[in-house]
Amino acid sequence: MKPVKIRVRAHVHATEDENKVLQALKNILQPFQQSLPAKKERVYGLYHNPITVLTVEIKDRDQQEQLASIEENLFRRLGSSGIKTLKNTLSRRVSHNTLFLRLDKQKAFRKEFVIREEGDTVKIEIHYDKLNRKELEERLNRK
Repeated sequence: MKPVKIRVRAHVHATEDENKVLQALKNILQPFQQSLPAKKERVYGLYHNPITVLTVEIKDRDQQEQLASIEENLFRRLGSSGIKTLKNTLSRRVSHNTLFLRLDKQKAFRKEFVIREEGDTVKIEIHYDKLNRKELEERLNRK
């Protein structure tokens, strides 16, 4: 069970600094050392307020070790309470060989990784070659 693609996505609202949101994405993707080109998409909110959606995706087959390092770093930085939350909610976070997480965006900017279910979050998708939920649970138990 190896990660083959990691995608992180966050919304930048008109009152936010796009560079700070991009930094939050970079913090999550550590220790990835290469430049992180973010795809930008402009959308509009309920009251026609502009929102920029930033997406960074790493999927190059040559980056397998980097993907594994990012995943390991993410799990480690969640801490014991984050791992406990992840384990307790794993059944609704896994679908089609993909693990879905949301982290608090403001805290990610400060390099603190806290799982949030709603609100201002960074959305993370970790795609695996074959996701064995039992194996993932065992790996999380070792954290």
